[in-house]
Amino acid sequence: MFNLFLKRPVLSIVLSLVIVFMGALAINTMPTSQFPDVAPPQVVIRASYP
Repeated sequence: MFNLFLKRPVLSIVLSLVIVFMGALAINTMPTSQFPDVAPPQVVIRASYP
């Protein structure tokens, strides 16, 4: 199977672009309720200097 992609590089490029396009289409059509709630990390530093 790998020989097919080596002999026909245009096929592998087109197949890769189709996979990327389908992934982008899936991300845009997926409802936001399916995404997990991710909170960005926070660092809080408090220092008092009299």
